[in-house]
Amino acid sequence: MFAGRSYSDTVVNLLIALAICLIVNFSYVLLFLVDRPSDDGFPRRPDESHDVELPGEGRLSLSVDGHGYIVYGEGGVDSVYITSGRAKRLGLVDGDMLRVEVQPVRSSTGAHLRFSRLVALNGEPFDYSTIFNRPKEGLLFALQILYFFALAYFMLAILSNMRHVGSVRRSLWCILLAAALYFVAPVAEWPSGRIVVLAGSKHLLDYNMILKCSFALVVTLLSGCLLITSEDAD
Repeated sequence: MFAGRSYSDTVVNLLIALAICLIVNFSYVLLFLVDRPSDDGFPRRPDESHDVELPGEGRLSLSVDGHGYIVYGEGGVDSVYITSGRAKRLGLVDGDMLRVEVQPVRSSTGAHLRFSRLVALNGEPFDYSTIFNRPKEGLLFALQILYFFALAYFMLAILSNMRHVGSVRRSLWCILLAAALYFVAPVAEWPSGRIVVLAGSKHLLDYNMILKCSFALVVTLLSGCLLITSEDAD
């Protein structure tokens, strides 16, 4: 009878863990299916086919805040606005000569053209792979699914095998386990694109992973407590 209950607990825990890992990664699944990357590793906007390459080169002028403008001389080309995030990601510095593509102007408000893509830097064609090598989405997705499946299953095993202790102690053990396994979560390292465990990355505080692990912890605790309560009632 004990062996039968143990087997039943294992099967139920596996099914619940599978459901939890799919729920936690639901947004990642949508991103993987919908937001397909371009050849240079950056997602393309739906209207990017309408972006245009400006003739000639412009000189980059950055402010102290990091954002700036690509300023053109004669030729009737307006300056192009570039955000601080894009400039930093591309490793641009004040004074660089850039050939760029810009987003189409949607209104006649007089706003500056907005930077879309870097074509050439200081006379040389720009290769996006030098700054970002996007990992295989399928591999990262599979590792994330496996990670959260294992995390949920181990926490459910704690909850089901420690019925003799109080719910607070069971919950504390699950929290400690989630905190420990957080550091072995698979993540994509930027800008190399390598898939590494979080403990081996440069940023230990991955807020997206913290949110996912916290959500998995809460859902697992609720599921485990409800399951134990229903079994005790029977």
